[in-house]
Formats: sequence, C-alpha cells, structure tokens
Amino acid sequence: MPAFGNIVEKRAAPGIRGSISLIMLFQVSALMIRSWLQTALTDTGFDVTVAKYSSALAGFLVLGFLMWPVLTKVWPGVRAQFRRPESWGRMIMASTALGILLWIGQMLALLIVAAIKWGDAGFASYASWPVYQVSCRNVSILLLSIPVMSLFTPLIEETINRGLVFQILLRKGPVPAVMGSAFLFAVLHEPSGMPNAFVFGVFAAVQLLHYRSLWAVTITHGVANLLVESGRICLNGYWLPGNIGTGAWNPAPLACFAFIACLAIAWWLANYRGAGVATETDHPG
Repeated sequence: MPAFGNIVEKRAAPGIRGSISLIMLFQVSALMIRSWLQTALTDTGFDVTVAKYSSALAGFLVLGFLMWPVLTKVWPGVRAQFRRPESWGRMIMASTALGILLWIGQMLALLIVAAIKWGDAGFASYASWPVYQVSCRNVSILLLSIPVMSLFTPLIEETINRGLVFQILLRKGPVPAVMGSAFLFAVLHEPSGMPNAFVFGVFAAVQLLHYRSLWAVTITHGVANLLVESGRICLNGYWLPGNIGTGAWNPAPLACFAFIACLAIAWWLANYRGAGVATETDHPG
C-alpha cells in the first residue's frame, strides 16, 4: 500500500492561495442563510424535505456569490485539478466502488452502535432479524434529491474543500492537509454527521493525492450521497438486535469484522493510482 512519502505529486496546485478562515466564514454564512430559509419555508407550509433541498440550492447560490472574488483569482488552478485520467473507465469504476464501500462502512458503523446500544439482555425477548423493504414513498422527492445531493453538492463541496482548502493546507505537508481538510469539512456538517464526514474527508483527500483529479473525488462523493439519500427515502423497516453475547453469529462482532474489512478495501482503493492521472514517474523515459 503506497505511503504518503511515495506519492508522486505532493505540491499544492499552482496558483492556489487564499485565507482558509475567510473560506470557512463564507461557507458558514451560506449554511446559516440556508438554515434560515429552510425554517422559513417549513413554517409557510412547504414539505420538510422539499424545503431542505430548495434551501440547499439557494445556499449554493449564496456561497457562489460570496466565494466569487476568491474563485476568480484561483480558478485556473482549481480548474486544472479536473484532470482527465489515463482511463475514464478505471477511474469511474474505482471511484464508484470507493463510494459504495464508504456507504457500506457507514451502515456497518450504525449497525455496530445499534447492536451495542440496544442489544443488551433487557431487549433479548424482542430480538428480530432485520426486516426491510424498498418502497419509495415519494418518487418526486427522490428525483429532487438526486441532482441536489448527488450532483450539485459533491461538485461544489469538492471544488471548495478538496480543490481549494486542501490545496492550501498541502503546502504544510500531506498529513496535515489530509487531517486538516477532513476536520474542516466535518465541522460544516450537523453534529450527528460529523464523524462520518471526517472519515469521508480523510478518504477523499487520500484519493485526490493518488488519483490527482477532482473528477474522482466528485464521483465518489456523488455515489455515497446517492446511496445515503436513496436509503433514507426508499428503505423502510426495522431491526432489534437482541442479546449481544459472545456467540459466533452475534451481530456486533460480525459487523465489526465486516467494518474493518470494508475500510481496509476502501483504503486500498483510495490509494489505487492506476485509476488516476499518469505522471512522468508512472511512465519513465
């Protein structure tokens, strides 16, 4: 598995400079306006989900307006990061697989928490196998969520956080850039989603270091968001894990094993340079 020290390109993208504090201020301001608008729409009778996605689109417009002076100065450097890979097929397949694995990892983490929290002896009598079914309650809501969460959100967030913030931090070294950008990405999310956002931020930053293209991390982000939103809207059911003893088929240890295996494969995919942009070192001479 390649280490950070073996990465071909450690330097920040040329022309990428700016104040991270100012960039974060713009993002927080846009989120606050979005939150206010979402509340206002809900109070006037809009469906909660429709208000969520509509306010998100408005938030993107506000963020674009605030970020415009910064983006006009650094845009050539940001645009240059949307590099064409040596093979679009390998990049799309690897990035899609990484997005799926990160989503599975998130589901396994939730399963582990559920098994530990609810699966004590007091709930053993209510234990049941998982019972779920795919049933989209509102197809129009799903169709609205796809462009917002799987297209606009990944493209905008990756352009700013990995294409700009990460590149500024990269001047301090790859490890501070990976951890710092993941932390700053996480704090822009709701408290309950911060751990998952931080883990995703780490994988996305490592993926960008090795694939050297913002297209890759945008695809991964879009796939992960699509699965999260589709599951939230279309997956319905329940599961009571029962007693979490030490049996071989107990859900908690099995989920932990699967979680570790999932993250290990995802880490390998994030380091897979074969799905990235070719460099002189890849093809010496």
